[in-house]
Amino acid sequence: MEVQPDDYGEWLSDCGRWDWWFTGTFEYDAPMATARHAMDHLLDKFNPDRAFYAIESTERWWSVDGGGEGEQVSTEGSNVHVHAVIEVGEDGPSPHDGEDFWEARFGWALVEEYDPDEGCAHYVTKYATKDLLGDRSSWNVYTSDGEGWDDVPF
Repeated sequence: MEVQPDDYGEWLSDCGRWDWWFTGTFEYDAPMATARHAMDHLLDKFNPDRAFYAIESTERWWSVDGGGEGEQVSTEGSNVHVHAVIEVGEDGPSPHDGEDFWEARFGWALVEEYDPDEGCAHYVTKYATKDLLGDRSSWNVYTSDGEGWDDVPF
C-alpha cells in the first residue's frame, strides 16, 4: 500500500507532545535558505525538545489588511513561509515569546498553543510531502539532542 499525505499527518500527530503551532513569514523576499536559517535561530533561542517544520514557497506574496475602526493597516511579505509544530516543554516559553522573537527579526508570526483537534500536524506534513513532488517546499526534523527520529517515514 502506497503511503498517502494524510498518513504523514497521522504519524506526526502520534509522535507525542506538541506545544506550539507556528507560522512565520518574512517582510522581504526571502529565499528558502533564509527561512531555514531563521528557523535555526528560533530553535537556538528556545531550545525546544523537538520540532518538525516545513517551508513553503508560493507564487504570490501574502498581504494582510485590517486594523481598528477608522484605521487601515496594509502589509505585505515574502512568498516564503514556515509552518511548524514545536515541543517547548510544559514550563517552556509562551507562544507570545515565539511571536515576539520572530517578528523582531523576520516578519509576521502566529504562534498558538497546539491543539491536536485542529489538524496542525496534517497541515505541516502537507508541505513536507510537497517536497517529494517538487522544489517548492522543504522540511526538517529537529531534536534538542541533535539526533533525528528513527521512525521518520519519508
